[in-house]
Amino acid sequence: MYVVGLDVDTRAYFNAATIVIAVPTGIKIFSWLASLFSSQIKVNLSLFWSLAFVLLFAFGGFTGIVLSNASLDIALHDTYYVVAHFHYVLSLGAVFSIIAGIYTYNAKFSSSTTNNLLGHSHFILFVIGTNLTFFVQHFLGLAAMPRRIADYADSYYNFNLISSFGAIVSTFATVLFAFLLVSYEITGSTNDSSQTDALTNNLISVQSNIATSEAMLDNTLPNATSYHSFSDLAISSSVNNTNTSTNQSSNLIDKH
Repeated sequence: MYVVGLDVDTRAYFNAATIVIAVPTGIKIFSWLASLFSSQIKVNLSLFWSLAFVLLFAFGGFTGIVLSNASLDIALHDTYYVVAHFHYVLSLGAVFSIIAGIYTYNAKFSSSTTNNLLGHSHFILFVIGTNLTFFVQHFLGLAAMPRRIADYADSYYNFNLISSFGAIVSTFATVLFAFLLVSYEITGSTNDSSQTDALTNNLISVQSNIATSEAMLDNTLPNATSYHSFSDLAISSSVNNTNTSTNQSSNLIDKH
């Protein structure tokens, strides 16, 4: 947008407006972290994927602040720096959160639970592979390597080699993830008594507040959950207890 010939005042407006986007995004990140700090942490795959999502999403936001500057964006426009930025926000951000949800609710989806060793292997390989792929592209962009070219100067070879190696590692990790999900020899059946609470074991945390108690209604259902499990809106027992306590407090206040 900054390279289409906008006047200085218009560029200044869009510069400020783009930077302001960082405010609600920062609030979201601190909200996610506050949810973890107010919880009883359970170290498992879902937690690892969620923390990696927050970290990489935040890093993508930092590079977005750089690109929001009109003067810098003119130099970095259509370079690999832009590619690295939006892949950290979208590919590494959104995809990591989706995978965290799959690991959390895989038991509810498929009546199976994932192998812990292969799950951690997938996480380590995917984190290493994706960061090798996209992190070095920031340096290529700062060196003015353009996007969408079939060939490049020899001076860009080393970083491109690292990026290509990272893509191979992340591809292997994705194949491992697909194999891990579909292979019952690896995942096992939740009919086994030792795996009946697979969803509970994959929960990120257990909180005492009402919102989480409502979300934990999933734990009361069998794996995999059948259609129309509830004929009416399910209300957590903690909500009823809280409402009862509130009503009792109100009655005492009225009496006084």
